[in-house]
Amino acid sequence: MTSKLEGRYQRAKSKLLNQLGTHILTIGHRKNTTPQKPPLYLLYKTPGGQKDKYISSLYEMPGEGKQIGIYTYSMDFSGTRYVVTISDTEANIRAMQGGGTKKSV
Repeated sequence: MTSKLEGRYQRAKSKLLNQLGTHILTIGHRKNTTPQKPPLYLLYKTPGGQKDKYISSLYEMPGEGKQIGIYTYSMDFSGTRYVVTISDTEANIRAMQGGGTKKSV
């Protein structure tokens, strides 16, 4: 699912549907947050009504897009760092350029 995670999604409230209609993601909201656990996170809706799979917390990134309703987040999934851009109507997920994978220390 890692490479298939990248792409453009249509947004309907908290649901994100990819262009092929094969992946549904949900933006979740935490009631209790900490610096390590921000308010938003991403879930993968599994086919057939099985339990949803947690993908990652969404960490807000600085930027001027908020002024026009575009929000940018970073997330980690399966050792790869992604940038997630969300507007009222769509979302875009892409791997970070240069150093996108997490390195173990």
